[in-house]
Amino acid sequence: MSFNSPLFDLGGLAANNALDAGEEHRMLERYFGEPPGEARLASYAAMKCASALREAMWSMVSETRSEIDFDYVAYTGENLERFERAWEAVA
Repeated sequence: MSFNSPLFDLGGLAANNALDAGEEHRMLERYFGEPPGEARLASYAAMKCASALREAMWSMVSETRSEIDFDYVAYTGENLERFERAWEAVA
């Protein structure tokens, strides 16, 4: 059993693969087996925003805690930009 909305994960999938709006629409249609209506698209936009914010926050923590040789500062910046774009679409 999962307590997570699949839209949250789909939003992360779309963001991490730089899907354009048409690809996102097709992804949602394939996942749910029907074209997404306005309500689903609105929910998806909100969950895409939440997914980007979660990824940015995780990266911020990793900047100070991770011992992995990875540019978390740049990754945080990328995800904050994704969040800002997603937020503009929701707000």
